[in-house]
Amino acid sequence: MNVDPDTSLHELLQAYPGLLDVLPRLSPRFALLRNPIARATIARTATLRRVAETGGMPLDELLRA
Repeated sequence: MNVDPDTSLHELLQAYPGLLDVLPRLSPRFALLRNPIARATIARTATLRRVAETGGMPLDELLRA
């Protein structure tokens, strides 16, 4: 899978479900993704660029993680 700033969070989590454990360690704001309803709503529309902004972290750091 090619991962870039425009990759949707939904696609990424489908390819790498283990990220549900990793993302909340990167930013407490990502803990909301553990809720299946919130995840279904947020992940479908959020790109990694938007996730980095929301999580308050540099995009390149999120992409490396």
